[in-house]
Amino acid sequence: MAPSSKPDPSGKDTVESNKTRSRFIASITHEFRTPLTSIVAAADRLLAEQGDTANEKTALYLDMISRNSKRLHELVENLLDLSDIEEDELWLTETEFTLYGAVKDAVALIQPIADTKSQRIVTEFPGIETMIKADRERLVQIMEHLLSNACKYSPDGREVRLKVTLREGQVEVSVADEGDGIAEDELPLVFDEFTRLDNEITKASTGRGLGLSIARKLAKAMGGDISASSEVGEGSVFTLTMPVQTVDSDAA
Repeated sequence: MAPSSKPDPSGKDTVESNKTRSRFIASITHEFRTPLTSIVAAADRLLAEQGDTANEKTALYLDMISRNSKRLHELVENLLDLSDIEEDELWLTETEFTLYGAVKDAVALIQPIADTKSQRIVTEFPGIETMIKADRERLVQIMEHLLSNACKYSPDGREVRLKVTLREGQVEVSVADEGDGIAEDELPLVFDEFTRLDNEITKASTGRGLGLSIARKLAKAMGGDISASSEVGEGSVFTLTMPVQTVDSDAA
């Protein structure tokens, strides 16, 4: 009889297994990235060139190719981000920028999703314009994930509210939806990779359960965190808290 394998109490086997999985996913995902980028570009160009001259069936197929290839491209980018974070290969680049501008960019990225569901994105800022120093691209990406999640799991015609609060040495960005809310025992699961909660809105969505996980990992890589609060029937609030260096706008 072959000797039975015993679990490694140190957890090294699990860590190494996770790293192997991460490297495998990154390798395969890189292979997907180039052809998907070409498909997206080709579909968008054909749509633009056809314009009103395309017959109804051709336009429908081109739109289908464009939309679904973009969904796959987004999944590829999310998987690559996840791999970079897990392998400690995430690059952060600090620049000086206005917080208002970063929030505005994040909202603009999600506005088309909100428009398809007749939702309003309402923003609330501090009374003064604030310059901060942080990784602008990653901060926008985190807010994009939070806004996308709020729009995705909120019913049509509702509001998604983003509120920015500045405290000494840190910024809080809360995103609130008007969805069904999350049961208390399920709340800790929302940041797990590939986890989708079991409710009617979730079943109707096309997400893969990566957005919130990536957003939180990015926040932690930047020295912050994301917390969640919710009440069934009352919606959910996800709050990004991270340290930032405020910049004197006169000196910038």
